[in-house]
Parts: sequence; structure tokens; C-alpha cells
Amino acid sequence: MKLGKAVLVAAALALLAVCYGVALRAPAVGTYHDDGVYVVTAKALAQGDGYRIISLPRPLPQTKYPILFPFLLSLIWRCLPDFPSNAFFLKLLPFVAGLIWCAVSFRVIRARAGPGASWVIAWLTLASPWVLFLSTTILSETTFAALAWSALLLLDKLPGGGKPTRPPGAYTGEPGSVGADGGVGWVCASGLLAGAAVITRTIGVAVPAAATLWMLFVRRRRRAAAAFAAVTLAVTTPWFVWALMATKQVPADAGYYASSSYSHWTILWNFGWTDKLIVLLTNVVQTVLAPAKILGVSQRLLVPVGTVLGLLMLVGVAVRLRDRADVFDGFFLLSIGLVLFWPWPVTRFLVPMYPLILLYIWTGFRRLVLGLPLSRAGASRVTSVAVAAAFVLAATGLVGESFYIARSGISWPVLACRDRWTDYQSIASWVKGETRSDAVLLSTLDPLFYLYTGRKADRAFSAEPVELYYKEGADREPLGPPSRLIDRMRVVGADYLIDAPGSCFGEAPFLRRQIDAVRRDAPQALEPVAGDEAWAQWIFRRTGPISAPPTRQQEDGRSR
Repeated sequence: MKLGKAVLVAAALALLAVCYGVALRAPAVGTYHDDGVYVVTAKALAQGDGYRIISLPRPLPQTKYPILFPFLLSLIWRCLPDFPSNAFFLKLLPFVAGLIWCAVSFRVIRARAGPGASWVIAWLTLASPWVLFLSTTILSETTFAALAWSALLLLDKLPGGGKPTRPPGAYTGEPGSVGADGGVGWVCASGLLAGAAVITRTIGVAVPAAATLWMLFVRRRRRAAAAFAAVTLAVTTPWFVWALMATKQVPADAGYYASSSYSHWTILWNFGWTDKLIVLLTNVVQTVLAPAKILGVSQRLLVPVGTVLGLLMLVGVAVRLRDRADVFDGFFLLSIGLVLFWPWPVTRFLVPMYPLILLYIWTGFRRLVLGLPLSRAGASRVTSVAVAAAFVLAATGLVGESFYIARSGISWPVLACRDRWTDYQSIASWVKGETRSDAVLLSTLDPLFYLYTGRKADRAFSAEPVELYYKEGADREPLGPPSRLIDRMRVVGADYLIDAPGSCFGEAPFLRRQIDAVRRDAPQALEPVAGDEAWAQWIFRRTGPISAPPTRQQEDGRSR
């Protein structure tokens, strides 16, 4: 049995090593858009251009994404400034951060569920296609997760006058854990890491909020809470002040990159009551299904498996809140609260909490098994079958994702994506060889084409998220009417419009519909100059003035 376990462990680790190696070697950068923005701003910082989006025809301050992750990337860029040769080394930052996050979460889970469960949860975390994607793509989630979990770990055993965070007899881990003496040094170090998490991802405000509330009302350590808050504010205030001042430099017609395009998104003080309810209920359902999505369960099994895992997660949350709530549970609940009121698909936002989600599922499952009339041997067999099923589901999703990456050259967490890196290379090669160096592009993936061609570029749209992700119907216009595309071309001064493959993006078919409308009503304005059906996209050159085509309402009136 020992030999069999050793073989299984070796096979599980080898599978992770192969899949992560494939993803790290994938050549694509910028195909998720956000990763391209991070690389562009890292390049600007490394070149001394400030924290600006230098890929735009009119470079703007970057006020949407906090600065820490691009700054860390810029340090690598300074040492290795040749792009795309440095892409592999840029990917090492989220990869190493992912390993740190996994190590910290292992220690946290071990203190709550024991060594056996912690090893299972650690492997399932790394085997998630979403974790694979975020650990090998130039995105900030794993860096944020490593900082957030480390900050909370330092406070995990802070003594105080509140009720115990673990019931008698619970597994508590090794004695003398970090921060067990409650020294102010550990509290300040936690505040420093929590502040760093906030200036990595704005949703990180849940970290200092949860920690401060926990110290005040559970541990009743007012001085520790004050010291923690002071350090966190010292780290985060400069960023927020700079972002507020820089926002004044961003014109209202900056489209997607205007900070105002995010300010009206939360449903708390925006949208009508019907839209608020639709977003909230949809996000609740998606949160319940999120564990299965992050695990990598196929679309065919998503509803049954997702319902079971989601219900187990809810049971586990209820058990922990009743018996052993701690600062990590507060972090989870506050983060969920922020996500539920944000009109955007929730899965990506929940990945940094995935080990906690698995802990809740494990807790709920154990409570369910203990409630069944089973012997200890029977309960052990049921647990083994459930763990084996989870391993099979995770391994299937991981292998499927790795095959797609190896075949397409693009890392993407949803297998419905059909894009190929060679298509983007063909576009970039044509643009670089056939256009002037001062040509301006309009596209779905503007940072990508700037990085690979040197041409300034802007995004072709600014989507309305409620229309895009929460409603159905052929008559909806989440990118606005065709006239909005025309306005973007005029404002940007675009010479070329690139209809990229875009099967990974929900906006792609609506952009294509806008392009078709413009070409139908102003055929002389856009000339197709490159592309074919094999490419699955076209490049258009602006050849004349563009008049606004009729809106959908006008078209309906004309047909009547």
C-alpha cells in the first residue's frame, strides 16, 4: 500500500509539472486583454514613462488597475527589456506567487482540517484549470492571493479576549505558530502585506476590513487593530491619492480606459431595480456553481456537480461560522459580498479563495458523512470514493486545458475558446509589414497588437456588462449601436479596424455585427485589406468619412 501511494503521489506531481510546463512555455501574451495592459504599463514604468498606458494613441494614466503588480513586472523588464523574449520570465512572477500562495494556504488548511485533507486540497488547488491559467498568464490574481493569505496568516493566532476560534479537540497545527506572541511587529508586518494586497487588486480591501473587524470584535485587540490599520493606510493612501488626481487627466471620451467606465458598475447605486435583482440572483447562482467551474468540471456535468459542491460549500460555511469562525472566514464573506454586487462573471474573482472554498466543501462533506448511519470503515470508504472522484474531475479538466494550450499556444480557462496564436501572429505580421509606423489601430486586443507591432492602438468598444452577461435576446446591444463604433474611430483617429478571432470573448459577435452595419450603410468607408475565412477575422482600412448608420429602432421603423 505504501508503494501504491508513492506511485499515485508521483503521478499526481508529474501531471502538475507537465501541465504547468506546457502553460509556461505557451507563447501568447495579451490574448486575455488584461495581461496585455499589465505588460504595457510594466514597460512604461521600466522605460521611465510613468504609470501610463503608452499603447494608446493618447497615452493615459492607468487609474483602473493598482500599481504593485505592474511595478514588479517592470523590475523584470528592466533586466530583460527585449519583448517577447522576456515573456517567459514575466510569467514567472505569477507562477512563483502561485506557489507561495499554495504553500501558505496549505499551512492554513492544515491547521483547520489536518494533514491529510490539506494535501488533497493543495493538489486540487494546483490542478484547477483556472489556477493553472492565472499562475502562468501575466495576471495579478496569484500575487494578490499570496499577499492576502500571508497577511491573514500572521494574524491567525493573535491572542485576545474573544471566543476561541477552534473548538476543543480540533486540529490546531504546530505550537508556536507565526504571530502567536501577538507582538506588534507581526501585526505591522500583516498590515504591510494587507496594504500590498490592496494595491495589487482593489478587491483586496476585503483583507484589511476583515482583519480589522476581527481584531476589534473577536480578539478585542484595539491597539493591534489601530497599528494594523495605520500601516495599511500608510501603504495604500499614496496609491489612492495618485489615482484620484490622475483621474482628472483622463478625458470622458477615453472609452474603455476612462475610469468612469467602472464607477457606474456596482448595483448598489446604479441600474434599475429589475437589473439589480437580475444581477444579484445570477451572481448567487454563479457563486454556487463556481466551485465546479474552478475545479474544471465539464459543461455537461456543471449543473449536477456544481449544485452538489455548492450546497456542500454552503453547509461548510454555516458549520464554520457556528463552531470556529476566524479571520479567513471574514475575508471570504466580505469578498463574496463585494463580488455579488458587481455585474461581472464571478468565477475569476473567487479563484484567490479557492483553498477556502475546498475547505468549506470538505467540512460540509464530513458533516454529511458523520450524519449517516455508517461505520468508521464505511465512512472512510465513502470519503475515499469522493476524493477519487474529485481527483478524476480535476485531472480531466487539467489535461483538457493543457491539450488546448499545447495545440493553440494560448492559455485560457474555458475550453469553449477556439482561438489560435498563429492567427494573431498572422495579423501582427501583416500590420507590421504593410502599415506605416504611425498607423493607429482599433481592436478587441489593442495592447497585444501594440506589443507585437509597435503601432498605437485602442479598444473598439466599452461594453455594458448587464446587457452583455445578464440578458439574452437578439435585439440587445451591449456595445451600443453601430454609431458608437464610428464615434470610437473618429475620436481615436483609427486608420485600421481589426476584427480579431475573438471566440474567447462574449463581445466578439456584437462587434462583428457593428462592423457589418457600418459596411452595409457606408460601404466606401471601410475597405477589407487582409484576412480570409481560415483566419476567421478581417483587417479593414478606413478609406473615407463615415456617416452614422441607422440605429436598430430606426431600422425597425423602416421595415414597418
